[in-house]
Amino acid sequence: MTYFPRNEPTIAPATVSARQYVAGVDALRGLAVLLVIAVHTRLLPVGWTGVWLFFVISGFAITSSLQSADRAIGNWQALRHFYVRRCLRIWPLYSGFVLANVGVLIFLGRFGPLASLPYLASFTYNFEMIFTSDWSRIDWSPFAILWTLSVEEQFYLIYPVLFLFCARRTTIRALLFVVAGAPLLRALVGYAALRAGWTSQDAYFAVYGFGLAHFDAFAGGALVALFRDEISRAGKDVRRVSIAVAGAGGLYFGVYATLQYRQEGHVSLDMARNIVTGVTIGQGREAFLYSLVWLASACLLMLLLTGQRTIRLACSNPGLRAFGRVSYGIYMFHLAVAMLVGAVFPAFADVKSAALSVRLFDFAIVSFLAYMLAAISFRYVEQPMLRLRRYYS
Repeated sequence: MTYFPRNEPTIAPATVSARQYVAGVDALRGLAVLLVIAVHTRLLPVGWTGVWLFFVISGFAITSSLQSADRAIGNWQALRHFYVRRCLRIWPLYSGFVLANVGVLIFLGRFGPLASLPYLASFTYNFEMIFTSDWSRIDWSPFAILWTLSVEEQFYLIYPVLFLFCARRTTIRALLFVVAGAPLLRALVGYAALRAGWTSQDAYFAVYGFGLAHFDAFAGGALVALFRDEISRAGKDVRRVSIAVAGAGGLYFGVYATLQYRQEGHVSLDMARNIVTGVTIGQGREAFLYSLVWLASACLLMLLLTGQRTIRLACSNPGLRAFGRVSYGIYMFHLAVAMLVGAVFPAFADVKSAALSVRLFDFAIVSFLAYMLAAISFRYVEQPMLRLRRYYS
């Protein structure tokens, strides 16, 4: 089976400092990675939204980290420290995972995907996936999710420079510009791809995989971090914003459900799925859908910061927090685990047409095994490297 997306402690309401760790964010990471597993086990078509929740959390986390940087050492030194810390966090597991898959590919005699190594090494894999014309060459499931790491690294390449070398007001304006401009960029990319003769499938992945077109999600998380103290005191206003975002989501679904019904003349589950799928194009969907998803993700984060009771209780769940603490490893391993589970249990090879009970079991076993691998990786690979970060704080 293929998994390429073209196939489709909790804080209370109070002022918080940039250095204060928000344990509830781990629960949001846990939710995000479970959503991703759910879409890849064909259990939940909207599970792709977990990636955008990760993007928002990432923008929030790196901005909080940059706010906590020792500016007395100078901006260039602070920038160097930031990049070293990110490398220590991302590269050991990433490179080990890629090298392990290289060994598996050589053992299996599948040399085609090895041509992707320069793109994987340079964190430009999303561009290879957009522009390649030979998907049989790069169709290797464990690599499929690594395009999102490329998008994150591309954001990290730009944003810290902006944050450290520009005034706060300039940074905020730039982030607001990204938030406003990204929907237009997505629409232009989709339009250009279709005008160039790309198939609708290739065109919608051009939008889906183009990092710059999704920087608004990171920018949204960054803005939450920059206004963190104000947000923590604005409980009622945050709830109003969340209700407005939910209303906008309902309006989006209603408008496009009506348009699709007029085209197809009937109502079906596939129709609803096509409205909320992560790889969509046409009628302006690519402009609006991703914005609604990251806005909803940012609302979850803001509700957590204000101490909203329901979110606070949900984010105090020890299971979600446990998954969130090792979510990076779970994300990296889950497709490889799903592929192996499908090989061992052929009934899981096509869970899309399987009974709900089969899909639930597939989701459960993939989640458990990926968590176990991630916990081992975190203890013996990631934590030893993370201890080195104290020299660059």
